[in-house]
Amino acid sequence: MALWQFGANTGTHALVVGVGHYPHLPGGGGALYPLHGGMGQLTSAPVSAKAVADWLATSYQSTPGATHPLSSLEVLISDTSPVTYEPRPGVGAQPVARATFSNFEKAVLGWYQRLNQSPDNRAVFFFCGHGIAAGIQTTLLLEDFGSVPHAALRHALDFNKFHLGMDQCAARTQCFFVDSCRVASTTLLNAFQSYGESILTPPNRFSTPHRKAPSFFSTVPGAFAHGRPDQTSFFTEALLQALQGPGSAKDGGVWTIVPSVLYRALERLMARVAQGSGATQSCSVEHLADFPLHVLPRPPTIPVSVDCNNPIDLATAVLRVTGTLGNREQLPPVPKPWDLDLPTGQYRFLATPPSGTPHVLDEIVFPPYTDVVLP
Repeated sequence: MALWQFGANTGTHALVVGVGHYPHLPGGGGALYPLHGGMGQLTSAPVSAKAVADWLATSYQSTPGATHPLSSLEVLISDTSPVTYEPRPGVGAQPVARATFSNFEKAVLGWYQRLNQSPDNRAVFFFCGHGIAAGIQTTLLLEDFGSVPHAALRHALDFNKFHLGMDQCAARTQCFFVDSCRVASTTLLNAFQSYGESILTPPNRFSTPHRKAPSFFSTVPGAFAHGRPDQTSFFTEALLQALQGPGSAKDGGVWTIVPSVLYRALERLMARVAQGSGATQSCSVEHLADFPLHVLPRPPTIPVSVDCNNPIDLATAVLRVTGTLGNREQLPPVPKPWDLDLPTGQYRFLATPPSGTPHVLDEIVFPPYTDVVLP
């Protein structure tokens, strides 16, 4: 297993999984699972998993005095060739185990044990790969899904029960990120009350004290999630952007990422990432609860959208932004809307036609995003 330990046991313990190679789905090279439903290989998933692991290892809770610095990071990746990974320079590269169900089960149990040492520990879980669904049920597919056609779900995770099983863990702050499709599957619809393995036994009552454990999904139930060949997925790119600032709120003079603002930022940023692709995708969140997920080292930079009412001809007008933290200019023709990123603060937005009076609006830019409509 590729496991890195960073200092004290109390802090954040992260498990990152990226499944790109599925031998028993089309293009995988193995015996084909007959109920594959058109699912194939995912070049985006390994890239996305590495990108999230990079952010956790180098940026997460890295400010002095952070309450939950990264204590451990475990990574599983299934790609077409073996993967070696080094999360930080100097900590040592390791071969990364493939995301088979057996390896995943061992990783989950070890992750759970590390988290269970203290209620002050924090869990971070990230999965990118194939997912299938039946209504609100979400099932995540590990590398060897379909290897035994009459027992395909033996190599799949019942995420709903897994999430419930994590309620037994002593660590009472947990955060889950699931980057997968959630479309209906014949495999699930034909199964009798079986949605995969849970690994952790789900309890019949909630533990106390109450757990904060939001689950962020890259898409809504019944919908597809989109990736790009050999690049991060739409959701992962939006997530990493949101974690750098747009998903933050100011508390006691400190900018921190909080789940409720993170969710609103994700939705806007995913639309930006997908722009021009012809694809649409809406993220969702379950079990939403707020806590300071990540402390920012500096004030955030925020996505800003500048639009205009009809009297302004964007084919000829110049758009300008002026403020104490920077100035920007967009020459005609201006895209509609004009998307840019600005540090938090007070700004003046101007649309200047070739002749006549500029259209002016003063706005405060703040998270999760700011929409400006010039009069």
